[in-house]
Amino acid sequence: KILENLTELTLSAWVKSDSVSRQIILGEAWSTANHIEFYQTGSNNVSFGITTGSGVYVHANLTNINDWHLITGTYNGSLMVLYIDGVEQNSVAKTGTIDSGANSLPSVGSLRGAGTSTYFNGLIDDPLILNRSLSADEVAQLYMSSLTKYDTDKWSLWVNQSRNASDLLIDSSYTYQSFVYDK
Repeated sequence: KILENLTELTLSAWVKSDSVSRQIILGEAWSTANHIEFYQTGSNNVSFGITTGSGVYVHANLTNINDWHLITGTYNGSLMVLYIDGVEQNSVAKTGTIDSGANSLPSVGSLRGAGTSTYFNGLIDDPLILNRSLSADEVAQLYMSSLTKYDTDKWSLWVNQSRNASDLLIDSSYTYQSFVYDK
């Protein structure tokens, strides 16, 4: 019940889909709407949903589903926002405390109890669940950089801030320096 009784939430993951069927990226419980969901309804859509007494979703169109995209949904207690690649796509007003299903646990690539029909067909990287709502600037920064620990003593830093997220990033070489202290 990690998502139980929250008034703020951020769900985010990098995804690259192999198909346009209904697929779960990241979420919790089948009986509630606390998840980011990738599916097709006549066109390629992504949706972010939560339950605060009743389920509400915010949707956006996703082009080039076979490319990597950062999908992020935020809820700040009064507004749900869906971002694709660091850029706000859509929002919907919603208030209340997030409900959660009994004995539910977060899952990546499917929802517990939903069966194989919601398995994600593709790749998912850097899934993120936060008990706070990231700002639009923080979501853009999340899209434009990534610090990842991939071994006990090895880190990878990826940064591209040559342009802002809405102008699309340019492939090029840049020099950055980063320091990490890991206890």
